[in-house]
Order: sequence, then C-alpha cells, then structure tokens
Amino acid sequence: MNNWIDLPVIEVMEYFGGVMGTALGWAYKYAALFGVIGLIWSGLKVMMSRMAIKDLWWDTFFKWIGFSVLLLFYPSIVGGFANIGNEVGLKIGGGKATVIKNLNALRDGVKKDLALEEKWANDMANEISIATGGVEITSSFAESGSYDDFINNVRGEITVFSNKKAREQAKKIADEYADRAKYKIMFGQRSLRALESVLIRKDLKGNKVEWNSDLTNTYLDLDIFLIDSEGNETYYISPSALLKVALFSAMVMWEKENIIFNRVSEEISTDKELGKIDKTIKQIGHQFARIPQMVLTLFCVLVLIIATVFAEIQYIMTVIEYTIIAGIGAMLIPLMLFDGTKDIPKKLIPVFTNFLIKFIVITTCIMFVYSLLINNCIHTIADDNGMNLTVVAEIFFEGALCYILTQNAPKIAQTILTG
Repeated sequence: MNNWIDLPVIEVMEYFGGVMGTALGWAYKYAALFGVIGLIWSGLKVMMSRMAIKDLWWDTFFKWIGFSVLLLFYPSIVGGFANIGNEVGLKIGGGKATVIKNLNALRDGVKKDLALEEKWANDMANEISIATGGVEITSSFAESGSYDDFINNVRGEITVFSNKKAREQAKKIADEYADRAKYKIMFGQRSLRALESVLIRKDLKGNKVEWNSDLTNTYLDLDIFLIDSEGNETYYISPSALLKVALFSAMVMWEKENIIFNRVSEEISTDKELGKIDKTIKQIGHQFARIPQMVLTLFCVLVLIIATVFAEIQYIMTVIEYTIIAGIGAMLIPLMLFDGTKDIPKKLIPVFTNFLIKFIVITTCIMFVYSLLINNCIHTIADDNGMNLTVVAEIFFEGALCYILTQNAPKIAQTILTG
C-alpha cells in the first residue's frame, strides 16, 4: 500500500508549520513595540524610585537575551517536546520491543511459506519440462505477487503451447500444484512486502539495510514514522504504517477462513466412503454453511479496520492540535518584554508539558493497538476452529478496547497532570 493516507496529515502539518513561521516573523516585528513599552514602564519605575538604573539595565538585558534565545530555538524546543513524548511512548512498557518481536515472528512464518511455495514452483517447472519434452516455463515465482499469481502466469504460458498433448499434460501438472496451496498456504510475496514496509533492518549507525544484505551487525527496528514532503522523517507515527498492520491482520483472518473452507471441501471430495451424489449434496451444504462464516469474518475485519481508523484519528488530532497551538504560541513570546504581559508567555510551559504527557499516553496506546493487531494475526494462524461467535466476541471486544482506550487517552493524560 502506498502512503497516500499520510498525505492529508503532512499537508495539515506543513500548513500550520507555515503558521509558526508567520507567527515568528510577526513576533520579531512587534517585539520592538513591546520592548519600547517595557522600557517606558521601567523608566517610570526609575523616576518614581521603585527601580534602580542598574536594575533597569540588567532587567532589560536579560529580557532581550531571553527573548532572542527563546525565539531562535522555539522550533527546536517545540519539536523536542513532540520527539521526547513519542520516543517515551514507543518504548515505555516494552511496547516497541514486543511489536518488533511479534512482527519478526510473523515474517519468519511468511518466509517459511514462501520457501515451500518456491520449492513447489521449481518442482512444477521441472515436471512440466520433462512431461512436454523440454519446454521451459519462463514465469518467475520471485516476481509474482503470490503463488496463485504464479500459477495463473504458468497457465497463461501453457495455453500457447503448440502441441495439444503437451498443453493437456502441463495443465494437469499446474492444476495439481495449484491444489497443494488450497488449504496450506496463507502468506505470499505481498504479505512479505507488507511486513517489510513496517519492520526493517538497520546497521549500527542507524541506516536502513536491505533484507537481502549480507551485513551481520544489524538490528531490527520499526519504519513507522511519518515522512514529510521533502522525504525527511518526522517525530510522528505514520497512520499508513498502522493501517498496513490492520489490513494485514484482516487479510490473515480472511485467508484463514478460505483455507479452512478449502480444507473441508478437499476432505469431502476425497472421502471414499461417500458416493458421488452424497458428495455433491455435502458440498452444496458446505457452500451454504460458508455464508454465515463469511459474514462473521467480514464483520470482524470491519471491526478491526474501523477501530484502527478511529485510533489513528485520535492520534492525528493530537498532532494537529499540538501543531496549531505551537504555531500560534510563537506570537506570545514578545509579550515577555513588558512587565504587564510577561506572565502570558509563561503559560506556554504548562501547555507544552501537557502535550508532552499527552503524546506519551497516546503513543503508548497506539503501540498497544499495534501489539493487539499482531497478536490477533498470531492467534488466527494458530487457531484451526474457524470463525464462530466466540471469536467474533473476542474480536469485537479487542476492537472496542482499542477504540475506547485511544479515545480516552487525552483524559488519561489530564488525570496524570491534575491528579
């Protein structure tokens, strides 16, 4: 999946990032006004003997030094609060480490399936070559999106064989190998690409390393941060990365339902104790029985995706809210140059502290959603009982938990701050 879902978030951040730039520009301009007012006010204090000239000089000096330093480093300070909040939220409670571990376990399962698929593909190509007197299959399994795609490509090649007998033999072999994956294989190349778009390898310097690289001194990390329009990594989690995991979990659930259905169909068709009519009747009954299974599976898939989308919206709203307040807050800095308004910029300190805690809480909740989705994949793979009301209730509960937890993240942060 492309990162198209990130584009609105990037546009909002860049728009309000421009607000911060404009606000800083205005701050520089009307700082002189508040500076003059502050000097006049301090001069009146000197005239009324409420302030010494020496105190006037040092007071004015430190105000302008503090103003200049704060205005100069304001974007870095704002980014620092967001960065610290997200980093702490990622690592607190071992959330990031758990997600990496579980994603790697899923990747190992994908690689295992792909190795078996590749073996079947090579065996099939060899058998077709032998059966047809040396006709080579040019379709590549590595370049196919899935095992089914590879089989379809091979079937397309078979249709243009000049020899009718060779076509029939090759088709028979292709059908035989297609049946092997009906109820055994869940993952394919697309699944691997989906996982490797989130789970990545890095060298000791923190640079991304290709999975097929021979470099040994590497570690696993998550590629889940939002990328801006210039290709730079931001402090914020990418909505697209979370949605990829949710869709992968939904795909596993849907594929498992298909695998169980195909396995039962195979058992019916190979049952030697059943006659042809009995097999037909049983297959028809099995087809009708699949309808409620598909409805329940579709319901669970929608619950997972909707819960993930609402969790993302809550996180995105936190990012947008912080970007807006940080941008407009820059206009308050010059108020520190006048004693009558110097307390107003101080209010930015609790505001940014509040957002620091809010980022920690919401990011921790998002990592919980990641972990829950991946655990759902693992449990779906291990469970051979198929879709039933117990599974539906479990998925619905997990989806509701993700939704309620992320929607209440701001309240949790407020509770931490207010007690």
